[in-house]
Amino acid sequence: MHSRNDTIFAPSTAIGGAITVIRISGPDSVSVASRLIHKPLRERMLTYAAISFEGEVLDESMAVIFPGPNSYTGEDMLELHCHGGLQTFRRISDALITFGIRPAEGGEFTKRAFLNGKM
Repeated sequence: MHSRNDTIFAPSTAIGGAITVIRISGPDSVSVASRLIHKPLRERMLTYAAISFEGEVLDESMAVIFPGPNSYTGEDMLELHCHGGLQTFRRISDALITFGIRPAEGGEFTKRAFLNGKM
């Protein structure tokens, strides 16, 4: 059983297109942003940023933070707008899992939105 206090991630677009958006929601979203992206992000504003892990650039992408409670889930959220392709998604997913962020269950973002009074 997973806790509502877990930080979760999932692609919010199809993997394999030109762009893959990875959505992250939960209390560790902002700290994940600072661990993957080594420049400040402004709230609700897309910022060009390199995503790096252990000294290796995983992708050059856009990132945006949505602070709770004014986000889709009502929690702090981070979106990474990455280049499409399975390899990029896997590499970023592996980094997120290393940070203790877990893959979301099906419908879990919407469930959190409902439980947090966003629907």
